[in-house]
Amino acid sequence: DVIVDMGQVKKLDSLTLSCIDANYAWVFLPDSVQISVSADSVHYTTVASENLGVPEKQRRASIQDLSYSLNGTQCRYIHIFAKNIGTLPKWHHYAGEKAWMAFDEIIVK
Repeated sequence: DVIVDMGQVKKLDSLTLSCIDANYAWVFLPDSVQISVSADSVHYTTVASENLGVPEKQRRASIQDLSYSLNGTQCRYIHIFAKNIGTLPKWHHYAGEKAWMAFDEIIVK
């Protein structure tokens, strides 16, 4: 859950959320992502969302870029909400333990 302040109202084309996916280290992609924007930091409008779910098996460690088109949206504030999967899935060696999320960078164009 993060709010990015662009400093002033700007026209935005896209947002990319760079996520680390390393299941062996208990790090997973988000279960879901929601992108909302605002000009005043009070009233937000959702402009993109995605449900990724829980993987059915372990994946190779990688950095995954989740990209969202903002189609020239004008805003100053961007609220990014990424929901954790919660606990490690039943196929994981430590099933039921807390899962983690990790992010490398947020790219706004």
